[in-house]
Order: sequence, then structure tokens, then C-alpha cells
Amino acid sequence: MARRTKEELEQMQRIVQTYLFANGNNPHKAFDALVKEHLLGAKKIPDYIKGMSDFVKESEKIKETGFQNLTDEHKNQLDIIKV
Repeated sequence: MARRTKEELEQMQRIVQTYLFANGNNPHKAFDALVKEHLLGAKKIPDYIKGMSDFVKESEKIKETGFQNLTDEHKNQLDIIKV
């Protein structure tokens, strides 16, 4: 498996943070929501999302710093997700 580029890492962080915000910073619920959305939409989960470990790491970061980097793009994605 190839290493993630800087752009892929940033994109992973945006997606994971959006799902975490929508699910109360619960990494298990957030990961399940991502999987459910992709299964129902018949979409492949992006290769740059390594699985539950990404959700747990981002969740721990958020516990320390809060949702400081939540942008308008995140808020627009939240409207789409609505778990």
C-alpha cells in the first residue's frame, strides 16, 4: 500500500472530522456511518482512509484541541451526511 500524499492526508482529515462531528466525536459510530453511506451509495471507500485507526487518531486530536478547523466545507458535508 502506497503512502498517502499531503493532499490525500488533508482530504482524509476533512472527511474523518466531518463524520466525527456529525457523530459526537465517537470514532466507532463515525466509521460505521462512513461505511454505511458508501455501501448504500455503492461507492468505494477511498484508499487514503486506512480504517478505524484514522478515526481514533483524529478523535483523540479533537478531544485535545476541539473542532477548531471546522470550515464551511465541513458544514456543507454535514448537511449531506445527517446520520
